[in-house]
Amino acid sequence: MLNLRQQTALIAGLIPPGKRAIVVGHPLGGPIAAWMAIDRPDLVCGAVSVAGSLAPSLEAPRWYNRAAQWQPVQWTLPDEMLKSDREMMGPSTELTALDEGWKAFKVPFVLMQGMSDQLVDLRTPDAAEVSAPSKWLQVRRYPGEGHFVLWEKLRLVIDAIRSLPCAAKALP
Repeated sequence: MLNLRQQTALIAGLIPPGKRAIVVGHPLGGPIAAWMAIDRPDLVCGAVSVAGSLAPSLEAPRWYNRAAQWQPVQWTLPDEMLKSDREMMGPSTELTALDEGWKAFKVPFVLMQGMSDQLVDLRTPDAAEVSAPSKWLQVRRYPGEGHFVLWEKLRLVIDAIRSLPCAAKALP
């Protein structure tokens, strides 16, 4: 499996030469969007994290992630859950590096967090506000919204994208 920075490099290759994109990420896509903005500000004009797993101290594997590593448990789980579990077991080191990476941030970044999310720690926006330069970070907390705000309240995500300065120039 590719690490977050390797995934970032692959995605960067999809942006046409001479163009800049808005990147949007959900759970582990959140740190990928952040790394894109940090590593490739020449290609990224703004980024949005929707319920992103961005805080290393808050994203440690939980008891059920560890239980899913046990072969008898794996036999009972669907492939989608096993894949999700594998994703949760790896990125803590990369998220720790992201804490340092925030200092290099020079791209507008919107962090969206549903305050009824049961999968991503609700303190994630607080951690980002401590680490990321306030000039570039915009935090949006949504009371009553959960982890799947991306599907359940798409209008909120569209509004977050439209709030980026480069979106105002590119979108109708």
